[in-house]
Amino acid sequence: MLSVLAVSGQNANDYNKIEASGNYLFQRADSSGGFNDNSWFNGFNGSATRNFSRYFGVKFDISAAFKKQSFIQNAITPPNLRNFTVKSSVYNYLGGIQIKDNGKEKKVKPFAHFLVGVGRIKQTLSGNCPNDVQSICNSYNFSETGFAAAIGGGIDVKASERISIRAIQADYNPIQFNGGTSNNFRLMIGIVFH
Repeated sequence: MLSVLAVSGQNANDYNKIEASGNYLFQRADSSGGFNDNSWFNGFNGSATRNFSRYFGVKFDISAAFKKQSFIQNAITPPNLRNFTVKSSVYNYLGGIQIKDNGKEKKVKPFAHFLVGVGRIKQTLSGNCPNDVQSICNSYNFSETGFAAAIGGGIDVKASERISIRAIQADYNPIQFNGGTSNNFRLMIGIVFH
């Protein structure tokens, strides 16, 4: 009976119970989300996962991606060249399930996840507009929030007992706004702590 208890105790500790990751994020935002074209953003992603078994965990994920564009427009009235800056951002606040072999002895760990939550896109405009519309230009602020998901997965490679390298993570990231869907994609690399 003691040997059975010893074996079950070992099995309970043969996988990582908690993991957290910090990732560099490269995100494609679809033009249907309010952007002028299909845009590429840079940002960061963080996640925390509580594994309830060797293969199943609950995951919480946040991400923020940003893009800044400057452009010059010719004008009839002085100043003849007008400079404008558009700052855009995409945020995700998600939670769901992750399937992954979290065995401590595993070197390469593919995973898949299905996450749902809230996504938000935002744009602001600033520049040297003519005086009669200066307040309109500088107060332009577009923001939408809606249902979001992340469906995808990736591969983690064990570097040490407590650290793995997230070699790649790829997600389809739809965000719904006003009855439409922005079909976004996310790519990530980073570090996982467990």
